[in-house]
Amino acid sequence: MCILLCVSETAGNNTRVEPEQRKTEKDLRIQYLSCLLAQSCPQLAAEVLELRQEFTSGNSQTAELVCQLGKLDTLYQTLVHAKRKGRYDIEQLKVHRSQISDEWVANQADAILAELGTMNDKRLSIPIIFVIGGPGAGKGTLCARLVQKFNYCHVSVGELLREEQNRHGSVFGDFISKSLANSVVVPASLTMLLLKQKVQHAADNGQGILIDGFPRSLSQIIAFEQEVRISRQLFSVANLN
Repeated sequence: MCILLCVSETAGNNTRVEPEQRKTEKDLRIQYLSCLLAQSCPQLAAEVLELRQEFTSGNSQTAELVCQLGKLDTLYQTLVHAKRKGRYDIEQLKVHRSQISDEWVANQADAILAELGTMNDKRLSIPIIFVIGGPGAGKGTLCARLVQKFNYCHVSVGELLREEQNRHGSVFGDFISKSLANSVVVPASLTMLLLKQKVQHAADNGQGILIDGFPRSLSQIIAFEQEVRISRQLFSVANLN
């Protein structure tokens, strides 16, 4: 039944429609799935329609639980979105929570709401400037001037890796050394970990931060935004290409 719920929610287009129209679309998607199964597995095709009917009627414990899991999924997807965008409708989320009665599902929902409630407090409020450009473009010169004028913290990803490589007791030191010696790109997750620590240190000192050599892809900036939890309005990019 959970699978059927996912099929009905995700198939088709994402345009906004009225609730009744949306319900009709969901029913038709399940009917289409039943049609696809009809020749190869007629019994399963019939069961698909029966399960859909059971879910929409809400007359069984299974249907009620699946419905509540759907509400929980909505809360979770909102949390994921909020980590990227920083926006959510808390009142609408409370409505979803009020429709959850199962103890385990309710505990998960409360944990999500609690994390959402503290996200604004956890978000850093320091400016971050990504300085990007090819070799010799002047990234270091620009950063040096900004550090001198605004007392920003300058972070070069290459230098950050070398510092970690040479740090006494670092569990990553030998790995970084071998990676650099063999011209192997260090995993983005390690770069992200080191950057996160550096940004937090700058935030504790009330400093803005300049980062050069990062990001190298859209996925990296999305991951950075999620991990560091900083308002998107505080991002800037200095492109020296």
